[in-house]
This record gives sequence, C-alpha cells and structure tokens, in this order.
Amino acid sequence: MKIFDIILQIWILIFLNNICSAQAPLKGYEMVLESSQIREKFSAASNSINSFKADMTQEKHLKMLQDKLTSKGLFYYQKENKIRIEYVTPFKYLMVINGAKIAIKDNNDKMTKIDAGNNAIFKQINSLMIDCIKGSFLANKDFSIALFQNKEYYLFQLTPVKKGLKDFFSTIQIFVFKSDYSIQKLVLKENGGDFTIIHFSNKNINLALPASLFNTN
Repeated sequence: MKIFDIILQIWILIFLNNICSAQAPLKGYEMVLESSQIREKFSAASNSINSFKADMTQEKHLKMLQDKLTSKGLFYYQKENKIRIEYVTPFKYLMVINGAKIAIKDNNDKMTKIDAGNNAIFKQINSLMIDCIKGSFLANKDFSIALFQNKEYYLFQLTPVKKGLKDFFSTIQIFVFKSDYSIQKLVLKENGGDFTIIHFSNKNINLALPASLFNTN
C-alpha cells in the first residue's frame, strides 16, 4: 500500500484555498463574524462526548472519474484518542487508532502497523483526525479557521498553515448541526482537486464500547 493511500485513509479519510476570504464557501452559507459564543458551545458539547458510534458513508470524488466511489461502514470513537473505522462495503477494510498506534487491515487480511509518533506527517494527520472528532481542532495551531452558517448547520472551515498538511489538503470542512453541535459530515479537499465526503448517521453518544474494538495488536 502506498504511503499516500494510507494517509488518505487516516484522514479518511479524509476535506477554497483561502479560508480568510469573506466569501462563503458554499451557496446559502454566510460568514459568522462574531464566533466566540458558538465556539464555546461547540467545545462544551464536544467535551461531553466520551464515546461515539455511527454509521459512516464515504464518498471519494476523483477528477479522472465521472462517478464517485462510495464506501460504507461503522465509525467508533472513545476518549481519549481512540478511533475505529470499519468499512464493510464494497470491500472490507479496518483501521484502528489508539493514541499514536495505528493498525490497518485490508480486504486480504494483510495487517499494517504504524507508529504515528515516529513520523511527523502521520503525527499531524493523526492529531487532526482526533481533533475533528472530539472538537479540539479549535485549538489546533496547524490551521486557520473560519466559521460559516446557514439555517441548519455551522460550517467550520480549516485551512492548513504548516507545510506537511498543506502538501495534501487545501481545506477541511466540518459541518455541525446547530441543534446539538454534533458533526454531520466532513469534507476533505485535496490540492489536486479530488475530495472526500464523510457522512455520519444513526449516531449513538456515550455508550459503553468494548476495549477490544481499539486493539492495535
């Protein structure tokens, strides 16, 4: 497996070049100029989440292909810093993150183990993934952040400011329900024009998850 493919899966993954522009990134969205209260409420809601399970649909849009590539599976999160992404269709694929340890099992049951602490790029991407799920991206200095809104969603748009992530992503968009500040979808946009959309549905918050789900051995 190529290292770039692994990185994309880690940012399963994975979601315009100037975030500071006053122009909204999507039709129907407007920039929120005073965002401190919204950020505080989102941080408080995120901090109350100890575990998270959801159905996940990932859409990969490639410039060279007319049709999108769709994968479906399950997503699990457990404080602190534990994630399990389990694809079930069209192929089985598993990725487990437990702290700095990453384990990936492909459709042929081949296991790849990575220590994100030994690679600066993996470390950045691993940190980003965790930050987006638990809401701590607001304190991540690797990005500049702008906030937009429509009637139903807040849109946090992150633009990388450090080399490394800038080589892979132009922006990362995090769509959050206004009603409960939960994440509805992530959009990862790559510099070459390809992008990935990850939708979350049937979400279950703060349920007991077995420790075995996050085993990287």
